[in-house]
Amino acid sequence: MAIASHRQSRTFLPPTSECPLDPSTKDRLTEIPSPAYDVVVFENRFPFFTTGGADEPVPSDDGTVVTRRPGAGRCEVVCFTSDHDSSFSQLTPERVRTVVDVWADRTETLNALPFVEQVFCFENRGEEIGVTLDHPHGQIYAYPFVTPRTRRMLDSAHRHRDRTGENLFARVLADEQRIGERIVASNEH
Repeated sequence: MAIASHRQSRTFLPPTSECPLDPSTKDRLTEIPSPAYDVVVFENRFPFFTTGGADEPVPSDDGTVVTRRPGAGRCEVVCFTSDHDSSFSQLTPERVRTVVDVWADRTETLNALPFVEQVFCFENRGEEIGVTLDHPHGQIYAYPFVTPRTRRMLDSAHRHRDRTGENLFARVLADEQRIGERIVASNEH
């Protein structure tokens, strides 16, 4: 878990008329300079992790069970529509392809940073998960560690390969396709 106390002062569910992810107008500047875009990516103003953290000294062991280390990493915001009332699910297939291409590009770039161990792209939607801006958007987190859930999945995949010589995920997919009970839709792709 990452704790970033400075995030307590971030913008929290402003009225639509004050949304920092809506396109700028002549009367109000926001994070988005123009309404004419496919995807906009920029560094989060209230990040969990920062590239500046890479230069921080590693804290000494204070005898607690909590591991403390610098907050080296990067957090980016991804806006994929200028329409405040839209959603990722309403994007055209071509626009979705553009977003996926951006995720792939940013993942490759962020993975090249020496202090990044995992990159995670996600749509940020719903107060239930802690969204603080209603405008449809996503985020990209470049973690300075591998998250516990990902570590468990990787460990399971390695154990399966060691036992069987197979790729666990390819095997699960093949089994699901063979059984066919949980297939919702299928086509040539």
